[in-house]
Amino acid sequence: MQNVFIDEVFIFLSSLPIQCLGSQSSKISGSGKSHESQIKYGFTLVKGKANHPMEDYHVAKFVQIDQHELGLFAIYDGHMGDCIPSYLQKHLFDIVLKEV
Repeated sequence: MQNVFIDEVFIFLSSLPIQCLGSQSSKISGSGKSHESQIKYGFTLVKGKANHPMEDYHVAKFVQIDQHELGLFAIYDGHMGDCIPSYLQKHLFDIVLKEV
């Protein structure tokens, strides 16, 4: 991998384990911060009263690349299916980083 020089945190897309909220109304929240504690984030997923399972996925994490910390944040909206957002959550960030 090439050396990447970063002056600020860039926002990319990534993957996190899939969190399924089930079929009833429910809420999942979380938060985190960078290792350097300069950036904090929070998120909330709310399953509504629709007649189908949660189809939205998210990414919220920091990774270390060549001694630089990158913030990785994304929301994948399913729109009547979870195949594409699930795939993107698992693979897109790895694909993007291979291009750096």
